[in-house]
Amino acid sequence: MNKFKLLIAEDDEDLLSVLELMLEDDFELTKTPDTQGAIEYLKENNYHIIIVDVHLKQGSGIEICEFVQTLPPNNRPSIVMLSGDMSDETIHKAFSYGATDYIGKPFNVVAFHERLMRLSRDITQVKALRGEDNRRRSLADTAMKQAAAYGSGLDLLARLNTCKTVDSLMEKVAYGLLAQGYHCAVEFRSDKHTYNFDVDTRTCSANEKKVFQLLHDKGRIYNFGKRTIFNESNASLLVKNMPTEGTSSYDAAIDLLAKLVPALGSRFDALLNVQAMISSREQLNETIDIISQSIQLMEQERKDNLEQIAATIGISFHELEMTEVQEKFFLDLIENKLSVDTTSDKFAHIVDLLKETAERLESEDLTEEDDDDDFMDDDAELF
Repeated sequence: MNKFKLLIAEDDEDLLSVLELMLEDDFELTKTPDTQGAIEYLKENNYHIIIVDVHLKQGSGIEICEFVQTLPPNNRPSIVMLSGDMSDETIHKAFSYGATDYIGKPFNVVAFHERLMRLSRDITQVKALRGEDNRRRSLADTAMKQAAAYGSGLDLLARLNTCKTVDSLMEKVAYGLLAQGYHCAVEFRSDKHTYNFDVDTRTCSANEKKVFQLLHDKGRIYNFGKRTIFNESNASLLVKNMPTEGTSSYDAAIDLLAKLVPALGSRFDALLNVQAMISSREQLNETIDIISQSIQLMEQERKDNLEQIAATIGISFHELEMTEVQEKFFLDLIENKLSVDTTSDKFAHIVDLLKETAERLESEDLTEEDDDDDFMDDDAELF
């Protein structure tokens, strides 16, 4: 165990020798006979305890106490005053300038030693309590930062639900993270297209695109310098100003962003599905329009043909002197035949169009979102 560092400011050589003999086994000692020497030692070293004579030949112990009060709180040593002056005024003045103890001369050597040892134990306990307090403060600070990051992340996810296009999704996430202090570039990938956005320039540079190309499949989190890339199969987030590694801010950022990217990937897939559904619906509507127009043309052609044939055949039947029943029988027979023959080729074309649309719907395997709030999968949960 390291010895406590102890500074003695005493100009009585005999007393100084006694103190040295009594304390050298338990403390790392430094000695000085005057005020200025003590102050210089205090400037250059951190001591746990200082023993100070109130009345020195060169200066005053009170001056040393005054200087100690200018040191940072965690570097201030405990002060034990020694003096033959037991006046109330001197004792009060010593304590008002930060003295921990005041011992009158002459003193019992054994009692003095025990008081210093007890003071050492008290200092050790105080130091341990300060360490525990700092640890708890650090934990509380980390918890608060993580809670703030999670809250901001949840708010950002809620706002992403309102995005109806990939461009608006990229802008929303980039500017949302910028509000939290992160400068980011984002990329989304599909089988047909690659989309990217940089919050600072709106367009990713050639270098950033190269980074996405090289690192999007290098694991979920990849660090290089002050930058970190977070990856999902169809989405990547490049953070250009990550906090210093090992800090609570860094841990909070990693925790938030690593869970945000899967949510972005899920939202991107949902948007692609919606866009594909819209495209398929548009094609289906076009097909329906073609069918409707074809049916109308067919009906009109059939009517025109029937009217023309009926007029021609009616004259012929009349010349053949057929009865009305015979004429109606032959006209119905001809009408049915024309109806079948006229529609066969055109309905075949319509059937082909419907099959093409059905095959496209099947290949895209579209499933429309039931609820925008449910776009995240289980892996995208923040908590």
